[in-house]
Amino acid sequence: MLVAATTWLRAEDAVVSPAAGRIHGTVITHAGSRATGLIRWGGQEAFWDDLFQSAKLDLPYPA
Repeated sequence: MLVAATTWLRAEDAVVSPAAGRIHGTVITHAGSRATGLIRWGGQEAFWDDLFQSAKLDLPYPA
């Protein structure tokens, strides 16, 4: 019975949260305005598993 309940909860979570895996947050401006919702970079949604390529010529810490 525990396995069936766990499976049901996982299926229910997918239905309740269509934005699962996306980065969600609230931005507060200096003037006090708030914007809450999904974070986007340009026209693309941001996901927790997104990888961003970056490079730095000089590293500020010892190798």
